[in-house]
Amino acid sequence: MTHIELLGVGLKSDFFNDLLETFDVDVVYRYDRTYENLPDEYWATVPNLGLGLIFDENQNLATLIIQPVSISGYNPIQQDQRLVWFASKAEVSQYAVEQSMVFSEGAVELFGELKDWIKLEYSDFSIHYEYVDSKLKQVTLQATSA
Repeated sequence: MTHIELLGVGLKSDFFNDLLETFDVDVVYRYDRTYENLPDEYWATVPNLGLGLIFDENQNLATLIIQPVSISGYNPIQQDQRLVWFASKAEVSQYAVEQSMVFSEGAVELFGELKDWIKLEYSDFSIHYEYVDSKLKQVTLQATSA
């Protein structure tokens, strides 16, 4: 499976069972303890693969956070053509214009760190690129329904 194909896959699927067992990962359950009508969610991190997994209240993967890490050894996730690792925000913007894609962009300063971002919209998911000091810090894939 590719990163994008993982969106919508169930927490209790064979793929995630194998992944979480292989890397000895615990899943955290977060419920609406403040009674604000927020949906429950489940999340886990797989540091060896640079992954953050957020599952929705139905236990389907809604958000996948990917941090660029050097992976040596087992990696069960294949590359997808739509997930391009752009070196700069300008490259993402140029790509989006060339492909006539819907995108949004901005910047925010948080805790003294300037975060530049750009988000590409596809029909059923989005890809959000975040750059800090002009370097790719993380990529977030999110199902459109999330």
